[in-house]
Amino acid sequence: MRILAILAATGAMAALGACGEQASAPVAPADKSPAGAALPTVPEVAAPAVLPTVDVAAAQALLTDDEAVEAVNFDLVGSTTVTGSVVGYKTKVYAVPVLAGQTLTVTLGPVGNSNRYVNVHDVANATGEAVHQGDMAGATASFVAANDGVYLVRPWQFRAIARRDTESAYSIVIERK
Repeated sequence: MRILAILAATGAMAALGACGEQASAPVAPADKSPAGAALPTVPEVAAPAVLPTVDVAAAQALLTDDEAVEAVNFDLVGSTTVTGSVVGYKTKVYAVPVLAGQTLTVTLGPVGNSNRYVNVHDVANATGEAVHQGDMAGATASFVAANDGVYLVRPWQFRAIARRDTESAYSIVIERK
């Protein structure tokens, strides 16, 4: 709207100049309607954030035959709790999409069972290196995601326990903020 008013004023100046009359400088149009009321402004609306899609097949390709991927869906900012058990080497692995800049916190419970741990892996990391190694860093992982991506939450137990087909129940709280 302003551009059209400026172009019209410029055109009028050019027309007056062609007639030999002295044109005055264009006046910037006011943000007022003819009646003097302020024109409404349209607020900018940010596009809603969209979590990355979990490619279950690609995530499964990173795991052993004893592990099964399950995508975890919950609010963009919030938490959820998943429960299950590791039986021998068999377990569910939870795929969690995260946006760049979000903090992902994963807490393994219940406390008191020293035979099971949780690792967290970035699916984009082809080396398979864990972002969090539960046996070394403890039962809680918390970090800020550098990029949009999917992280795998992998409950597990040591080989000496797993080879006896021991069952270890767990509860994992997964939080995005």
